[in-house]
Amino acid sequence: MRLRHIEVFHAIMQVGTISGAAQVLHISQPAVTKVLQHCELQLGMPLFERVRGKLYPKPEAHRLFAETEKLNRDLQGIRRLAASLKGRAVETIRLCATPTIAISVLPQAMSAWRQDFPQTPCQLATHHTSEIVNTLRLGEADLALSLH
Repeated sequence: MRLRHIEVFHAIMQVGTISGAAQVLHISQPAVTKVLQHCELQLGMPLFERVRGKLYPKPEAHRLFAETEKLNRDLQGIRRLAASLKGRAVETIRLCATPTIAISVLPQAMSAWRQDFPQTPCQLATHHTSEIVNTLRLGEADLALSLH
């Protein structure tokens, strides 16, 4: 699958229609249809059941969606980074911590962060340690804190 195929496929999976995907992607409906047809042709199988103008994902589409989700997230991250470089904005720091650390240590630390780096946004997510390891492994966080 090409990158454009993945983008269109993900948009269709998320909104469920060609017209909705076209709006999300800011392209024409015929362009979405053409890319989807090309994608299905390359794969050698239909990904959706077409019933009265609606698309219903086949089991293969659900499996493909799960496998391409990380790639789609990475693509979104690349776009955000490119936009921030163009606008000279500072990239968001993604922090992950266990709930205990998040409620005890981080409120004061994040207040200090905001004073020292007011232009750099910081997002916080809380997870248990095993989930934190996966989050870091998948590149979904820049920094993580755990008692383990």
